Amino acid sequence: MNRPVSIVPVKNTAQAADWVKQIAEIERLVQPQDAWDEQSVTKLLHQDINHGWVVIAEEKLEDNGFLKQTSPQATPQTVTVAYCLVSTVFETAEILRIGTHPDFQRRGYAQSLIEQLIAQMPDKGLDSILLEVRADNEGAIRLYQKIGFEVIHTRKGYYTSSKPSGETERCDALIMQYTRA
Repeated sequence: MNRPVSIVPVKNTAQAADWVKQIAEIERLVQPQDAWDEQSVTKLLHQDINHGWVVIAEEKLEDNGFLKQTSPQATPQTVTVAYCLVSTVFETAEILRIGTHPDFQRRGYAQSLIEQLIAQMPDKGLDSILLEVRADNEGAIRLYQKIGFEVIHTRKGYYTSSKPSGETERCDALIMQYTRA
């Protein structure tokens, strides 16, 4: 079923507080070991060099504000399904965070957000976009390469995570760049 979807800039409006809350919830779901909370996202977006976009869709929500799978009678409400947080310095934008609610992954929302940023490059005077991704995040790497990003650097053992046994595991970070033609 196709539902109305929009990409909207997060600005200082009454609605932005709801979007920030939903961004923080998606962060907790997709990056539980390193999630940014509402305060961190709000602080980031109050700096002039930082920007955010959300993909919003009409969905049926539970009382807690997230997806209701069981009741077709529920009233659709606008919900954030994906987001992108970007910092811009001179001619370079850096994607600081990008995420999609697990119920909406693999539907092209992250790609749409990045393509929106790429489309704005000439107007914003941007020459390149940088991002960092875990080397074991193969799906994200394939997406970024499909869009035109290339690996320009590897940070060896940059990320750490804990195994269930309590051991610490290290993973490389790939720095990827998209350069405007």
